[in-house]
Amino acid sequence: GVRRECSAMKLEEAYNLLRHGYESGKLAQAYIVVGSVRGNGCEVVDRMLELLLCTEASHGCGECGGCRSGREHTHPDLTWVEPQKKSRSISIDQVRDLQRRIFQTSFAGGWKVCVVAAADRLGLEASNAFLKILEEPPGRTVFFLITDSPQSLLPTIVSRCQGFVVGGEQESLPDDWRNMLFSILGALGARDVTVSLGLAARLGGLLELMKRAALEEVTAAAGESTLDEDDDTLEARASARYRELRSCLFRHMLLWYRDILILICGADEKVVVNQDCLPSIQARARVLDQRKAQRSIATIEQMYRQMERNVPEALALNAGFGRLL
Repeated sequence: GVRRECSAMKLEEAYNLLRHGYESGKLAQAYIVVGSVRGNGCEVVDRMLELLLCTEASHGCGECGGCRSGREHTHPDLTWVEPQKKSRSISIDQVRDLQRRIFQTSFAGGWKVCVVAAADRLGLEASNAFLKILEEPPGRTVFFLITDSPQSLLPTIVSRCQGFVVGGEQESLPDDWRNMLFSILGALGARDVTVSLGLAARLGGLLELMKRAALEEVTAAAGESTLDEDDDTLEARASARYRELRSCLFRHMLLWYRDILILICGADEKVVVNQDCLPSIQARARVLDQRKAQRSIATIEQMYRQMERNVPEALALNAGFGRLL
């Protein structure tokens, strides 16, 4: 697994760890930052960009041209790589362009920085090319790989990086989406194919709502930005944002069945996470046993893995809801 300075740390702790390495002259050549690509993981890297690219003696002033262009990801000594196309992968061509840029002379005469956002989306060919860069990196260059799925990185890449987890509050679904989801889960258990397919279709409809919301959110953010982003970039950002929302939805599903399972095992109802749904959860716990609850949890995890591997959502949902209890 990823080597960590600690199992998880707050954003400020993560930044202070990196800053100490910088100030002591012991900055590693590469870091795996386990966190959200658009949230805490990106934020700690953005703060390091200000520190590394600042033109003031105080370093990390947040006001100079170096800090501003670093924060906006436009500094000439910064190479920012993220999935661009519909395949949601980082291509070998992007890695080759990265290699060309980082071996050029520093524009400002200081550090050169490379950030790979959603690094788990490096394909095999691109990963092998990136590994060669890490094996013989140029001087005064630091790499940051941001990912929420470090297990998807090549072990050989992980072995050449320092790593840490940026903790923080996990995102929660808006109340209307959460209520829709729990309404669907509360209707399970009929063991009727037609009912199961109907519930799968309802969840598919909720996922479509989330896709549209992700696109609207990204488009609105682009409208407020000073950067001019092309359609492929916006689509890639919307896709990444949707994956975050979908992950959040599946976490809620797992917590629902976790609540059922702990009640089956005799836990006090006070430890149930979804207290507002306690009657429905108690009702399900009365008709399921431990084996069936664990089987449902495994089914949800399988549906999520299938979607992450780009199995059509409708196919994964129909198959999964046929097994959920």
